[in-house]
Amino acid sequence: AEKFPTDRPEISLRPRRIRLWRRLLLSRSLEMTMWVICTFALVLTFSRAAWLGFVILLAVRVTRKTTQLLALVCGAMFLAMFLALWPLIVPRFTGSVPNEQRSIAERMSGVEAAIAFASAPAFLGTGLHAMPKVLWDLRPYLREHTVTVWSWAQPVHNVPLLALAEIGPIGAFVLVLVLVSILRYSSFIIHHSLFIIPLAPSFLFDHHLWSLAVGPARSMVSAASAVFCVT
Repeated sequence: AEKFPTDRPEISLRPRRIRLWRRLLLSRSLEMTMWVICTFALVLTFSRAAWLGFVILLAVRVTRKTTQLLALVCGAMFLAMFLALWPLIVPRFTGSVPNEQRSIAERMSGVEAAIAFASAPAFLGTGLHAMPKVLWDLRPYLREHTVTVWSWAQPVHNVPLLALAEIGPIGAFVLVLVLVSILRYSSFIIHHSLFIIPLAPSFLFDHHLWSLAVGPARSMVSAASAVFCVT
């Protein structure tokens, strides 16, 4: 019987490894580029809540070896842009210009209105996403100085207070029960809760995570992105 040779030529793995390294380098480069662009855009929003959330996110990411370089690069760019735009950024913290003083007055007025709506006898709130419209109806004098509802009658810049004002204490209690039930059976969210903390400033000092139709969805997507980017 004819015998077939048992010795097979060795297959070099070097080209395959080179291709894998190239793909990895390309993906890392794209990730770095996107984060640098997002950092640049975030600074230009002049949102204090966004700045604080980004700093928290960098602090979380720098604790992981796989994302330390990315966090350091973005942190350096964030600091450089902060210093370059310092004359424009200072009023956001000092409130020394008329626009900032008006913003502070709007937020204080929103807090007072939210507390009043939440403590109304019916305990049902104004209705979902209806706080600006109710303020507009209750303060007709605003129409003489403003063009639209959002020019003055804005939601309170605090998600818990806004929820209380719009769905009332009863609705807020039911919402808390639903969230507790979800968290109770979701070990994944609890295990990765550290990476959801960067959303806290926007949750406490802004209203978009509740007032916009895409707010809750954006919160979940942002939280999931933060989780999967660091794991």
